[in-house]
Amino acid sequence: MLHAQMANTIVLPKGALVTSNEASKFSISMRNGLGVNLVALLRETLHLLQDGITAELRTKESHALQVLSKQKINMEQLALQRNELVMQNQ
Repeated sequence: MLHAQMANTIVLPKGALVTSNEASKFSISMRNGLGVNLVALLRETLHLLQDGITAELRTKESHALQVLSKQKINMEQLALQRNELVMQNQ
């Protein structure tokens, strides 16, 4: 979750920055609470940030819909099984 530090600044939570470059891992891990002033970023950078956030939100929404769909199917299967048991006991 991002935290607002000032009106145009966001603070990245611990673990938000990751790298696959072994040489950079130590310096990345030391940057807890890094603040980014959005006004200082170039327009292209802001668009890339927006695109990345939008893609992540779509991925999370898609995953949530899949989970809800599976839960619905499971509930329907349980209802069918319950109905079969009731019919067998009659």
